[in-house]
Amino acid sequence: LFERAIVRVPEDRQRLRETLGNFTEQPHGRRFRRLFQEKLRRLRWPYEAANDKLTVTGQDGSAYHYLLPSFLNLVQALEASGREFASDAPHILNALDMLAKGQHPGYPRRLDMKVNLEPERFQRLAADKFRYLRSDGVELTQERQVYEHWSSSCGAMAVVDDFAFWQVNNYSSSASKLLWFDPRDTRIQHIIFDDNIRVFDEDSIVHFRSFETATDEGTDCPPERLQSLENALFVTADLLESSSDANYFIDRVLQCEVNYDRLCSEFPAVDS
Repeated sequence: LFERAIVRVPEDRQRLRETLGNFTEQPHGRRFRRLFQEKLRRLRWPYEAANDKLTVTGQDGSAYHYLLPSFLNLVQALEASGREFASDAPHILNALDMLAKGQHPGYPRRLDMKVNLEPERFQRLAADKFRYLRSDGVELTQERQVYEHWSSSCGAMAVVDDFAFWQVNNYSSSASKLLWFDPRDTRIQHIIFDDNIRVFDEDSIVHFRSFETATDEGTDCPPERLQSLENALFVTADLLESSSDANYFIDRVLQCEVNYDRLCSEFPAVDS
């Protein structure tokens, strides 16, 4: 509701954040003030030195975690388990780079994780046409090409979606962030966390496409199919839980892995 009323250009999203950030100070949100303050206390930076790449400054002048500790715990757990992984993180590359170098005071161990500091970008040209610009200058225009590129990536990278295209198309899910699912590919699992994923709503923030055949082009996933992908390929992120449960992301990823194996067992495996 506020997004449609306030945001006219991408820069207006800052004003949207300020409006939503003051929710518990308004009469209709005041009953949630105590809960907000409790969650905020959990995010206060507990170390002496505050680094501007790892923290943000609150209205009270205190430093707070820029990245949720539960997400940092996930990165640590994935690396410690030997999993290869890639993270889509437009605004957190510098913080992840410091984490990988052991420069976060809460995580001093250096990680064997590559961080690509050059963002990659989607440019949506039409509902069924796009350009994907890789950080090395290579341009991709086929759905399968992007899927394979993501599948072969390791470490942390940023993928900037085309917000302006989503906005001008009235926030339709068909113009939102693209994510593909190949039910026959048991080698790689793509998982997206977002608090704005709503399976049966037209303005959901993710556009799911499925490779039902071996072709380069995907097909839209109908809502009834998307239900089976929930907590396997996508998680509707819960900010309250993830800010208070240190293992939130770890537990959700483990759950997604189990559910994904079950999904893929219904299809023949892709050729190696």
